[in-house]
Amino acid sequence: MEKKAIKIRPNQPISQSANQPISQSANQPISQSANQPIANVSPKRPWSASSIEKSVNTALIEIKDRKHLVGDRSYWWPFIHDWPKQKKDCITNFIEGDYRFEAMDFYFFKDENVQAWSYRDTLFGRALYEILRPTFKHFISDRCLHLEGPSGVSKALALVNRALETGEYRYFMRVDIGNFYGTINHKILMSQINEIFDDPRVLNYLEQVATIPVIKNADVTLPSSGVPRRSSLSVLFGAIYLTPLDREFEKSKDLFFVRFCDDYLVLAKKKSAFLKAKRRMQNILDQLKLKVSRTKTKMGSLKEGFHFLGDSFSIHQTIEEKNEVEEKGTTPQTVVSKTHVNTLHERCCVRVHQRLEYMRADAATAEKTQHSLWLWAAWWSRAIPTISISTCLTRFCLRAYQREEISLFWLGLTLLLRQLNARRRSTSIVQCATIA
Repeated sequence: MEKKAIKIRPNQPISQSANQPISQSANQPISQSANQPIANVSPKRPWSASSIEKSVNTALIEIKDRKHLVGDRSYWWPFIHDWPKQKKDCITNFIEGDYRFEAMDFYFFKDENVQAWSYRDTLFGRALYEILRPTFKHFISDRCLHLEGPSGVSKALALVNRALETGEYRYFMRVDIGNFYGTINHKILMSQINEIFDDPRVLNYLEQVATIPVIKNADVTLPSSGVPRRSSLSVLFGAIYLTPLDREFEKSKDLFFVRFCDDYLVLAKKKSAFLKAKRRMQNILDQLKLKVSRTKTKMGSLKEGFHFLGDSFSIHQTIEEKNEVEEKGTTPQTVVSKTHVNTLHERCCVRVHQRLEYMRADAATAEKTQHSLWLWAAWWSRAIPTISISTCLTRFCLRAYQREEISLFWLGLTLLLRQLNARRRSTSIVQCATIA
């Protein structure tokens, strides 16, 4: 049964059934009872000045950590100088529903174009997200995991591995929505938001953010579609907008699905369920005025293999015939066993390579750049237990060498040698302890 649409005021009691948990099984659809009792989301009032100030201060500290190397002409310095004088009035206006988000600046770079929030709007966008966070479980599917941040990746991959280990699934759909955030329809999105929330402040702020103007070449334009990126609220809009598709996949017992933003992975037990899921997905995407990315979408038999969230899945299938036949003349049964192998996808190396290049362009030290590379390798080794830190670093070094990025190559190679030496030392200690 799909999750029931409910009107939510973030500062009023909202609930979820305590004795009917949502299923996390790999081969069972997610469900929620329509007759759930009411219980408090949080004992504290999220619209209180103290809680909003705490959220704003936390976001400000995170920005400070990233801005300590910015140039003297950056807008950051005037903002941080004037902020203590403005903070109290801004928080009061935000609580009363009178806060106004500013138009976003549009910047042109060599590799991409970026829309930038003002520092003040970044703080209050984060505060609004924290106010709404306790309500997510009432209208967002449990298989929509990007709201959990980086930990959602490892959780999604664990669910996929668990589903594949059952050996019940034969077909897959790995679907990516083309230009997802840029093609979200404002009218459809606001209709969905109005079905969920009834607090006028929440509706006002979410509509402001979704339809925010953009300053481009000294002209102010009002986009007819699309929502801005690089915001806590952007990921919430993405979660809400594809909820109709989540609910459709939840209905079938022959499907397993998991979503990370606009990346879907659907596994089907039967071909009929696979074909039906394809048709329903296309119908719902047409209603939402979205299109599938042809280059990033792959569908077919599970034995073809696929990649999802940086993890490549290779499916190996073996067929064994049972020797024991209960009755004479019966046909031996065929038992199909499947195993899957996890490998790091090339796209992960491309992204960390780009991130390190941006860090160098931003005058980051070699030590800080190397530490970022180490965190990347350690993170993927935790997300995919079958992949070691050494494997991640080796992949990075090979790519840097092929691209003739010698400085990045040596940063990676130094970490790799350090990791290998640490492993040898730990192995020697274990051997000595065993002998002793």
